[in-house]
Amino acid sequence: MNDSNEERVADRMNCEPPIFKGCSTSELLFIAVGATVFWIPVSVLMCALLGAITMGLGIAGVGVVATVVIVASFFQKI
Repeated sequence: MNDSNEERVADRMNCEPPIFKGCSTSELLFIAVGATVFWIPVSVLMCALLGAITMGLGIAGVGVVATVVIVASFFQKI
């Protein structure tokens, strides 16, 4: 192995591995926290106005998962 190849292998060993659609754990955590901060108040408020507060938490859960998948797919294409 030449020196440049050894340096690339060493750099890869020090980076976080991609675990979902090319995103690392810290990137997924950042996306999930941001989605949670957005979806919980929005969905609970919408469902509270309709009289079903607990349904808002379910909608928030689905919204968080959908947001993580969509944003990770978007980042993968970039």
